[in-house]
Amino acid sequence: LVVDMMKKMLLERRPYEVERGACDRLYWRLMAELEELLERGLGAEVMRFPQKVVREFSAIELDRSEPKPRIGIVGEIFVRSNEFANNFIVRRLEAAGAQVTLPAFEEWMNYIDYERVCDYRVWRQYGRLIKEYITQYVAGADKRRIQRMFDGEVSCFAVEPPTSQLMKMSDRYMTEFIRGEATLSLSKALEYYEHDYSGVVNLSPFQCLPGTTVNAILERFKRDFDDMPVLKMAYDGTLQAGEQMRIEAFVHQARQFMRRRSGARRSVLVP
Repeated sequence: LVVDMMKKMLLERRPYEVERGACDRLYWRLMAELEELLERGLGAEVMRFPQKVVREFSAIELDRSEPKPRIGIVGEIFVRSNEFANNFIVRRLEAAGAQVTLPAFEEWMNYIDYERVCDYRVWRQYGRLIKEYITQYVAGADKRRIQRMFDGEVSCFAVEPPTSQLMKMSDRYMTEFIRGEATLSLSKALEYYEHDYSGVVNLSPFQCLPGTTVNAILERFKRDFDDMPVLKMAYDGTLQAGEQMRIEAFVHQARQFMRRRSGARRSVLVP
């Protein structure tokens, strides 16, 4: 959870840093310090570590005079989380002029917990169900304690919504009983639109069935939501011809979409 929040702060600040590379240097230094605390078993120090993260990230000078289109990532959990697996898509989007949001790894952990509760109910394993509820209650208390230390420091998705809410959102396109990343990807795409993002990127391994399914449904999503730009990227371990051109064209479309939405809001407010 601490690493998730560090990553959110990194991605929100890096596109606007005045000193290039300052956010990355701080992130990896803090990561090394956090790893050392964990290796030494200093749990109390880990719980206080967010205070240091907030203090040091807040000291980095930013220039937000030119707003950048916000791009939301969805897709297969490993590919979206590992920058080697996705050919450094986040950095390439940033280099083209975007601010990028990655779903927190917490989202996947919450989903696993949710599905485990569903299984225990179906199987009528009530002992395990009660134990699961207790575990989630204790974990939730720790989570809220950590998140409070980041209050006001993360603008986008500071608190992950409950999985039950995500499943209701994804039901617009796919039932939750089709398990896996697909429902999470679709619900997150809807969340990005609701939070004024300007584009969605779906990342998947080559010929991944859930990824291919999401790619098909995203065409309907675009029609339903103002033709919001969507980029579909599949990875097989090699560089793809024309990949950079697609990324730059997508960011250009996202910037146009951002201006169009901003203009539409002004036209409503200004007679």
